[in-house]
Amino acid sequence: MSYTVGIPVMNEEGTILDSISSILDQSMPPLEILVCINGSTDGTSEIIKDLQKKDRRVKPVFSNQGIANAWNVIVANAQTNFIGFTDGDTTVRKSAFEKLYSEFEENPNLTAAGGSLVRLEPSKNTFFTRVSDQEYGINIRNPYLCGGLYMINKRRLHERSAFLGIKLFPPDTINTTQLIALIAEYFHEIKMVEDAVVEINPLLYFKDFVNIRRRISRGRKQLSARYPELYYSSESLAKRFNSYIMRFEQARTLPKKVGAIVCGLFREAIYQISLYEKLPENPQIWEPTIRSNVSLRRFK
Repeated sequence: MSYTVGIPVMNEEGTILDSISSILDQSMPPLEILVCINGSTDGTSEIIKDLQKKDRRVKPVFSNQGIANAWNVIVANAQTNFIGFTDGDTTVRKSAFEKLYSEFEENPNLTAAGGSLVRLEPSKNTFFTRVSDQEYGINIRNPYLCGGLYMINKRRLHERSAFLGIKLFPPDTINTTQLIALIAEYFHEIKMVEDAVVEINPLLYFKDFVNIRRRISRGRKQLSARYPELYYSSESLAKRFNSYIMRFEQARTLPKKVGAIVCGLFREAIYQISLYEKLPENPQIWEPTIRSNVSLRRFK
């Protein structure tokens, strides 16, 4: 048995070599590495073509811009049923994909398995790295799938999505990973593997954090509008709610100006869930804190 690794990339000429090297060096090497050139305008495509000449397992494929388009192309071209995914700016630790793959061997009914993250030390000291709560060199266990490291059973995922009447994936899908997680969680066929680890770069600037949170927020709003019964299933909702509460509490410790913005982002996410579930109000969340001092009148 074997597996494929898919990597969607866009303008990652500075990091893609290290990422692919870490995959080729896996304790259980993949049959192939499909690198999807997803609208890149830098030298990423040329780097992949040069790598292919040295190792035929590295195969460039091409798609229109958009993560959903890249995912569709990778899955359509994969020669195997099991497909692992990572990003072009990560480093996958040596046994990560073997550990994910072994979960499918142990449980043939598994649809998806995800790993955990370790954030590397920042390459430079910025205001955001000083005031943020990023933890470096520590295994961050994810309560849900993240795009940095996960694996799917392609056949089973398509069967499950067809059963639910979901097409994988409309080209405008913002968060493909979360939709996979929602489908797998609905059938209780997902496993998080703490010792399957991918190393990611730290966020250096506050604008990077805001851009990521906005993209995640847009993705969640899109999924909740398209698949409300799936999105608001009790298990998925509980995971998100607990995650938001934890991150909100962490944000309250930040300096006043930064804390106000970050608290506002997570407070709004908690509020949206409370609207649906009619959850009891928590004064620590709904009342402005001394550190963040954010008005919530627009939410009431």
